[in-house]
Amino acid sequence: MTENREWIGKWTINFGEEERIFHGVLTYSLKSGGELKIAKEGAHWDEFFLLDQSTLIPIIKGYEYSTGKGITLINSLIRNYSVSSGVKITILPNLIIDNLDYADKHSLQFLTATVVYEGLGPWLAITGVTKSFKDDGVKFTGVTMEYNQPESLKFDIQNLFKIQIDFGYQPGDSRTYTGYSLKEVYYTNFIFKEPGANIHDLLKWVEHYRRLLTTLFGQPSFITSYSITNSLDITPKNTSTLYYKNTIDGFPNNAPTGVRMRTLYALLKTPLNDILNKWASYHLSNDLDYVAWIASKDFHRFSEETFLEVARSLEVFCGIDTDKKLYSDIEKKNLKKAIKDKISANDFLNNFNTEIASGENVERFNNMLEKLLSAVTYADSLSLRRKIKLALEQIKQKIEAESYEKLFPDSKSLINKIVDYRNYYTHYDEKSIEIYQGEELTIDQLVLLARKVKKIMLLLLLNDLGIPMQQAADSFIRLEVS
Repeated sequence: MTENREWIGKWTINFGEEERIFHGVLTYSLKSGGELKIAKEGAHWDEFFLLDQSTLIPIIKGYEYSTGKGITLINSLIRNYSVSSGVKITILPNLIIDNLDYADKHSLQFLTATVVYEGLGPWLAITGVTKSFKDDGVKFTGVTMEYNQPESLKFDIQNLFKIQIDFGYQPGDSRTYTGYSLKEVYYTNFIFKEPGANIHDLLKWVEHYRRLLTTLFGQPSFITSYSITNSLDITPKNTSTLYYKNTIDGFPNNAPTGVRMRTLYALLKTPLNDILNKWASYHLSNDLDYVAWIASKDFHRFSEETFLEVARSLEVFCGIDTDKKLYSDIEKKNLKKAIKDKISANDFLNNFNTEIASGENVERFNNMLEKLLSAVTYADSLSLRRKIKLALEQIKQKIEAESYEKLFPDSKSLINKIVDYRNYYTHYDEKSIEIYQGEELTIDQLVLLARKVKKIMLLLLLNDLGIPMQQAADSFIRLEVS
């Protein structure tokens, strides 16, 4: 995935119920991802006139002439085409799987995925390299280098699959003062149970754990090597290689560095196995999966929507603990029925409804009733304002007063500011318009506010994963970023 590739071959595509064979070139570049340019002689315009850029091609089967290997393209979009004496089509595949012959849907079930997450090495800080400097008693004469492979790290993830981190090496940069160097490589293997995971679920799990590393690093982690196989034999001849457009900031050369990381493996107070399993439970919840995604995003491309996403993720995460089931559905149903019965009997607030539920006031009265019944429905839910207040109180209890003041010097006004600006940018309610219209935040100011919201959310999330809140707070203060 870190070098440009080209495949020349024939490509089989189903248009409707007909199978067509084309000849052409598939390229992969680091900048633009995959592009397939194919042609077919003797084609007529009426065979392809329904094609447009919204046409999704689930599977394209390829055969490379030079190697005889199969290539499978997943979820491709047509970029453009032209028809004269033949047809020329440009297609953008979402995913390229090299060395895979597609037969049916079972061809996309895999037992093992092996990826290289950049930044994992500095975070683990586990090395097998030992260097010794030699001298003859008077002057430096050279360096000896020895490699002893560290023992693999193995984790069982909620009876779903296993994660195994293997250690290896490859030649490093030869432009060193010794003339030779080793680059240690950290392979993360996802080992699924029979009959394996389908390609779409597999991709989601691998991405989910990339987001965990990004959250733990505080820097974007990205994948530089990605292979899959439908067996437990992960030697190159049995594996297929994945290629796709990588849009993660820093790819492929600016890997995360250890000196700027939020956390380090050696400083964890909670076993890594527990953290990995807790993170898996987030993926199994739609709400928490959303929170995990937002937690891993950075502010490289910022807009008002970014602020709203962070505010929403904080609201969702706080709601997991605070929105408890205080009242049963039966209790709510009975209370709403009692309110309606009282109204029907003109026995509600001393016949107040009789006066307003007539003439022009009927619609207003019905709106009031709807809001009243809605309040009963959502009686278990706390407001965002209350959730942030409880979150800050929890943080204040778990970290030192000096740290709290450094992170949230404006804590007294922060809650109202977050909620009111959330309301202003979401639905422009009367109160927020009255307060903030004409005093909208600049982008720089909104970035700072979003960072504070994200700090609250990350302190809670990292603590939920098992990382002490004071340790996370110290990291935020040291790095001065969220």
